[in-house]
Amino acid sequence: MIQKHHQMNESVKYLGSSIEKNGPYLGQIQKIFSTTRTVCITIRFFNATKYVYIGRGKGVEGVWMGKAIPPTMLRIRDRFLEYLRKYLMSARIEMVSLDEKDRILSVKYHPAGAGVDAKGREKGQQLVLFWHKRELLFANSIIGEGGKWKVFYSALGKHLEYSQLLSLEEIKKTLLEQAGVKKLELIPSAFLPVGESFDLEKDIKIIEKIMSDESSKVIIKEDKKKSKFLERKRDKILKDLAESEQWKKLVEMVNPESFLIELEQLQGTCTLLGIKFKFAKELSPYKKRDLVYKKIKKLRKGNDILEQRLQDVTAEMDIMEKKQKDRERGREREADGIEGDAIIDRKYIVSPLWKDGERTWSAKDKDKGSIDRDQNKEMEIFELSNGMVVAVGKSAQGNDQIRNSWAGKEDLWFHIDGYKGAHAVVKAKSIAEIPEKDLSLVGSSLAEFSKIQLISIPLVYTQVKNIKGVKQESGKVIISKQKHIQVDFEQNWKGIVHRFSVEKKKSN
Repeated sequence: MIQKHHQMNESVKYLGSSIEKNGPYLGQIQKIFSTTRTVCITIRFFNATKYVYIGRGKGVEGVWMGKAIPPTMLRIRDRFLEYLRKYLMSARIEMVSLDEKDRILSVKYHPAGAGVDAKGREKGQQLVLFWHKRELLFANSIIGEGGKWKVFYSALGKHLEYSQLLSLEEIKKTLLEQAGVKKLELIPSAFLPVGESFDLEKDIKIIEKIMSDESSKVIIKEDKKKSKFLERKRDKILKDLAESEQWKKLVEMVNPESFLIELEQLQGTCTLLGIKFKFAKELSPYKKRDLVYKKIKKLRKGNDILEQRLQDVTAEMDIMEKKQKDRERGREREADGIEGDAIIDRKYIVSPLWKDGERTWSAKDKDKGSIDRDQNKEMEIFELSNGMVVAVGKSAQGNDQIRNSWAGKEDLWFHIDGYKGAHAVVKAKSIAEIPEKDLSLVGSSLAEFSKIQLISIPLVYTQVKNIKGVKQESGKVIISKQKHIQVDFEQNWKGIVHRFSVEKKKSN
């Protein structure tokens, strides 16, 4: 799924014609999604919505037009998606263009709430994407503080500041240098296909093929709870069936007259063929036999019910097993009607060429404000810039520890929405008590301890009293009355917070 230059050019022309037809600034980016190999940007025009798919590299390189957003089960979240959402969400598209010499796509856009320059036009920003040697590189120019322009280069992993807006050619030149390309050669027109034009249906089929290929990488995580429950239920039914089926042998035992002599000797609690009976002392052998007959009727009726239950449970288990096999073979990816979560092995995620420049995600890199994580294995406690105290769990046991032994019921509990990892508790009763800067510190510490690389961090929070632990599952919780908030990653969060000793307990 690697587009050649002329193929990409046709897709870009098609999108550009929609922008020209509706007029600049009228095409607004509504949503951005990502799969392991593509990014989908939905652009709303006056009379239609366009679904633009951009390849993330490694064999999926180009721009295609789709007919819908990616299926829920194929969507992922990573720092590339979070970056695009932070800067492009709700932006209006002015122009898209493709370099005449290579696959360098330029998207000129105007972010929501952008300023106005002296000429009365909104401040324009541009995203430049370059596919080279199976890698995707990108650059994004934005207006910074004090009117200075900044350009983020993924290959450098950081922003470079400029006194004025760089031209597209200057940004392209820097991108080419980072990719090791000295000079682009003009593509000879003789090598371009004759008469080939844009085919929307062909683009849609290509996207469907990419989605189908990605489906084979999806792992359906079966609901283990339900599977174990069904197994226990089946085992219990089989045990009860073994007892109820004794009614046949009881019938054979009761019929001979000699059984009355045996019954005459039985008193109190007795066992016949593993089935308990209670015979009162004053009962005659005939009365005792009547009790045995009543038990036979109950066992026979119960046996019929248990056999039906066993059939139902077995059928349900067979369905789950068949569905699981279908998933493993790449069929029935939507898993309709089956309880469980769709998860994607993150090793399949294709990321742009993105160096960790401004951000050092490695726990080994410690500066002046770094934290000695070896002092405690389970949790860390910090003081935020406004004096509030926050505890962060460093493991599943640490997450339980801060909730059960450190936090108060009214304290606020935080977690990164949609990801597994650290939990945090802040000594505050409402979100209004925590400044926005300190919320960024909380989110940044959670991202660091969870080893998640995000630019914009989606947090879920609630009071500790609304959190319930899951039995025999360390670190897992059930959340109620949760709310959501988005914060930015603070690179220097370690240098801002003050670390306490772990003895800083609940009384604080």
